[in-house]
Amino acid sequence: MAAASRTAATPALRWAGRIAGALEATWLLTAALVPLIFVPTDFMSSEAVNAYVEVPKTTALRLLAGVMVILWIVEWLLRGGLTRPPQASRSLVRLQAWLVEQPSRWIVVAATIYIVAAIISTALSQSFFISLWGEVSGQFGYSLYTTLSYFVLFAVIVTHLKTRQQLHRLLTVLVTAGFLVAVYGIVQRYEGDLLNVGEAGSFRVASTMANPVFTGAALVGTGLLSLGLARALLEAWGTTPGRAAAVVLLTLVVGTGHLLAVWFTDARGSWLIGVPAGLVTLLGLPAVFDALDGVLGKRALRADLVLLTCFIIVLTAAVLAAQVEVIGIEDFAGVSMVRVLAFLVGIAAFLSILVAMFPARLSEGVRDFAKTLLLVGSALLVALLVVTYTYSPVGTVKLAFRDLAFLDARVLLAVFGAVGLLGLLALAVREPRALLDARDRWREDLPQTPRASVRLPSDGRVRLITVGRNAGAALIGAVGPLLAAWDGSRREVAKAARVALVLSSMVVIALLVGGLVATVSSGAQPPAPGVAEREATDTVATVTPAEPEGRGLSFRNDIWAASWRLIRDRPWFEYEELSYALARPLVGYGPELFKYTFPLESPKGGLLSQAHNFFVHHFVEQGILGGFASMGLVLSFFAVGAAQLWRSRERVSTGHRWILIALMATIAGRVAEMMVGVAREPDLVTFWVLLAILVVLPSVMGRSQGAAVGGGRCPTCGEEHEPRATSCLRCGGPLGSPAAGEVQRGARRRERRARQRDRRARGAVRLGAAISPTRALVLGVMSVVIVFVGWLSWDKNVDYAWAAAIAGSAGEKLSQGDLRAGHRLMSQAVSKAPDVPVYYHNLSRVYDGYRKFVTENQGEFQSCEEYFALEPREGRYQVADGSFAGCAEESYIIAWRGLLKNGDAAQNKLVLANSAMVLALLDYEGLDDEAIRYYEELTDMLPKSWRQEYLLRRSQVRLGKYQDAVDGFEETMAKAGVSKERAQSLYVLGLAHDGLDQREEAIDAFEKSLDQPDTGGIEAEVLRHLFAAYEARVEAQLDARAEEEALATLDRYLARTEGSTADARPLYLKGVAYHRLQDLDRALEVLRESLQADGSGAIAADVHGLMATVYADLGDADAAAEHSRLSRELEQG
Repeated sequence: MAAASRTAATPALRWAGRIAGALEATWLLTAALVPLIFVPTDFMSSEAVNAYVEVPKTTALRLLAGVMVILWIVEWLLRGGLTRPPQASRSLVRLQAWLVEQPSRWIVVAATIYIVAAIISTALSQSFFISLWGEVSGQFGYSLYTTLSYFVLFAVIVTHLKTRQQLHRLLTVLVTAGFLVAVYGIVQRYEGDLLNVGEAGSFRVASTMANPVFTGAALVGTGLLSLGLARALLEAWGTTPGRAAAVVLLTLVVGTGHLLAVWFTDARGSWLIGVPAGLVTLLGLPAVFDALDGVLGKRALRADLVLLTCFIIVLTAAVLAAQVEVIGIEDFAGVSMVRVLAFLVGIAAFLSILVAMFPARLSEGVRDFAKTLLLVGSALLVALLVVTYTYSPVGTVKLAFRDLAFLDARVLLAVFGAVGLLGLLALAVREPRALLDARDRWREDLPQTPRASVRLPSDGRVRLITVGRNAGAALIGAVGPLLAAWDGSRREVAKAARVALVLSSMVVIALLVGGLVATVSSGAQPPAPGVAEREATDTVATVTPAEPEGRGLSFRNDIWAASWRLIRDRPWFEYEELSYALARPLVGYGPELFKYTFPLESPKGGLLSQAHNFFVHHFVEQGILGGFASMGLVLSFFAVGAAQLWRSRERVSTGHRWILIALMATIAGRVAEMMVGVAREPDLVTFWVLLAILVVLPSVMGRSQGAAVGGGRCPTCGEEHEPRATSCLRCGGPLGSPAAGEVQRGARRRERRARQRDRRARGAVRLGAAISPTRALVLGVMSVVIVFVGWLSWDKNVDYAWAAAIAGSAGEKLSQGDLRAGHRLMSQAVSKAPDVPVYYHNLSRVYDGYRKFVTENQGEFQSCEEYFALEPREGRYQVADGSFAGCAEESYIIAWRGLLKNGDAAQNKLVLANSAMVLALLDYEGLDDEAIRYYEELTDMLPKSWRQEYLLRRSQVRLGKYQDAVDGFEETMAKAGVSKERAQSLYVLGLAHDGLDQREEAIDAFEKSLDQPDTGGIEAEVLRHLFAAYEARVEAQLDARAEEEALATLDRYLARTEGSTADARPLYLKGVAYHRLQDLDRALEVLRESLQADGSGAIAADVHGLMATVYADLGDADAAAEHSRLSRELEQG
């Protein structure tokens, strides 16, 4: 003890203690800040559309992880880390002892394997720097840097979370942050978001995540955690009426807020998969483990526990079947599984009343199930009432109820819910004493009058569980209140209470049989945000993402099928060799490369950054090694959690047990959602924090409770209790005492740790006096690491966030037309974040925008060099024809620099190809072949994308490579899906044939393009070229003296003009043909029709001239002279 006192007085250790406190503050800040932080939508601009959310969250995560690393190293030095002699020879032995001492530490092993797999995959990545830093540093992804940040958070918590107070603070921060996210989402739903954050407004709320799917995923974790912790809090802390009431009311507020926000996101993966999976785990896990305990312990199972376990199995199957039905995979022979599930849970709610009536006769697992159902059902009930009674924006999912006879269903829900909540409070605040009194009365009275001597606890219960979703999911069942009069004395149940019980039970049965089931209706759906329809233009500015045809699993099935082909075949771009090809099945392409490889097998041909399945994504990016490492990480959690729950079923407090169940239910819901969703920073931070909590939970909870053996006889009043009880139900005193062996082992551990602290303190004191060369080297290395981590945290995080803010300001200037200011700011953004390709793209567009403006407008304009104050560059192209080629050159150079930063990004290749095309059209030598090469490489990067194939053929036509465009037409048409794409492909084919002077083939292609049901807005352009082709064809036929063929062609021509002014030209040509055939009457007839179609247009002068010739041939000199005069006037006018 004296050594411990000296240790405590050591200044180095005092500073180490302060740093440990700073570490806790940092991990609490990380858990709170990552889900909550965002900036106004136009404040930041980066590669991601939602940079205003992604950049702040990723920056906060990485920056705080760097701070934790620095603090951890300093703490290690202050605690005498340099004085510890290396013991490499004993490392394996110590590791084995460390794992045996606490089996939950196997999660640390699984997490380490996960990180090692990521490191190996990064080292062998096809694009090392992208896998290391991410596609864009400071933006969300699965890069090694970001993954290491999660691991640092996990490791710091595992090594520094020592007390229950720390655990309580961390859990409180997690739930509070999630609740604030939920509140902001609810505010968005009711159109109160002044910052207008998100992608869908109030239609599908996005809260602080910018995307409803990401918000739903994050809230699944914190929502389930809040409900599970409420259950634990009710057991461990709600020992007085006031505390129990506070827990129940807090659950209604926090739990309801989470559930409402998840519902408002309209995210199927969250509400239909994540939440039900977590709730079933929370409800069923205690009962299932109690049943297994009875079976494996060879004890007689209580009938109620067996029935409850069977019901949980059926309920789980019904939940899965309902998910399958609602998602749309299968129709169960016309039987709505959602409604079946509704009745099942409604029956469970009704049966829970019996638990409230006769709690002392039921198993502990049944009572746990009933109480959990009470809390969850109450939160769901309140959420349901809020949804049905409040305003819903147009287009959002609404609930409509079937009324029961003449009674309004919503009123019934509100009334029974309100009375039921009173019963909930009564049960919660008086259950411990009531259970004991009821059991005493059963012991005394049951043998004589088994039915008349029933004593009820002073409680009432309501059960209402809602499981709802789109297309028929909704309210499950509501149970009327059970009001029982009880004043704590031994009298019979009051007559009024019996009447209330009978009436409420009848109402419950009527509601269940009558089918008080909600249906879902939707208002007028607003147009879904997507890619706007675009006309066929000369260039395409962006590579389009893979657009789903609808919601549900159909699109994800396409993603998973394409991902499986990537895992199996490991394709790569044809123009580039795949490095380490033999190792790719084992290590994958590398972190962050899913986006670049997915188009190789995607049926849509577009870009996609996520596989919508956590494990599939890892198998694609990190191969077999990373895929199984990710599975092992999750499985280790459940294995360790189940082992703790099983091995400690008689050795831990009830609060500890329920915290453990809450953790498992939360991760179960998260993993279920991750099977179809996208894991982002907020929910991954929660995931890694919960992993760390499970590792330290036995030691943290055991520090204050020791190895207490609960249950048995109370040493104060002699009352017998069940094994898991830790306090006496009669007198409230503690139960059990530490086993002798445990006491001795605990004392030895404390003595050993005190000696270790003393040695570290003495070593820290001597640190400045005598440092060996080896330790000096280690100290130098640690100092370098600290400086490096500090520099890295600033350079890869703060600078990138700063650059995003500057780019946001640049975008605002450009939108106002101030190209000079926008150029200056965007150049600053490039200098601060030199590997963000979108900044180069924006600069390239600035130069192109200025060039187009000055060439399309008259006046005196500054050259590109003068306007943007560019530095002199040798060999800069100077022209005097007003083409402002200097801007085109700068655009090309900037685009080239962007490609150098990330050569695997299709968008970078497209921007460079467009810039090279501009230079080629300005007659730069050799740029035509270079531009075509870039477009061909782009089609290799997106081999199934019609748009990129179309762009290549269009570019070939523009550069005069007509035969190449014709030769590639079949491939283009093979990739065309909808009629709009076929129409545009045929249009380009017509242009190619026209360029080859193959008029008949060109006309045929243009005609087929116009015959498509949807031309994509290019009809006017196609008609213009079609008419030109017809005229060229007719003129060629007339030159060849093939008048009859020309007339047939003109008839086809006139069939397309449809009686418009465009008839004038073909009718004139028809007159020419008839005149050459000496059919003068018909020539005059069609020429008059031409004048009727357009008597004052450009062709009218030629028509009058030809009519003068015809009349002269007919001998009518006056008419000929008149038409000659009109022809001259039109030509002069």
